[in-house]
Amino acid sequence: MTKLEHLIALRDAVKAGDIDQADMVSRGMCSAARDVGHYENLSPLSIEKIILRGSLDAALALHNAVLPGWAWKRVVHPGPIASVGVWSPPRFVWGHTALEADGNTARAWLIAILEAMIAMEEGK
Repeated sequence: MTKLEHLIALRDAVKAGDIDQADMVSRGMCSAARDVGHYENLSPLSIEKIILRGSLDAALALHNAVLPGWAWKRVVHPGPIASVGVWSPPRFVWGHTALEADGNTARAWLIAILEAMIAMEEGK
């Protein structure tokens, strides 16, 4: 699989809440990254912390690692809805926002991060 295909598969698994599939895809990404001499920050442990535990610390660490210099914002909605957006520098006009109906802010943030990474990869 290409990096783009991995990112799309991971995004789709995260959106579906399929931790087993997300774990399998992120393991494949890490293995492929090691094979070409790069460290991939989308490790299975990071993904598990974000999806299952809702770790905002893990989401922030991932954000800073894969989208350095990008801004992020969490929007509070009434009820069990989480929304997080990420924007690119320097003018922060290009970005991605994700909503999560189950209120998992960390998972919404992960989806927004993945959407941004997919868009960057498609732009290459």
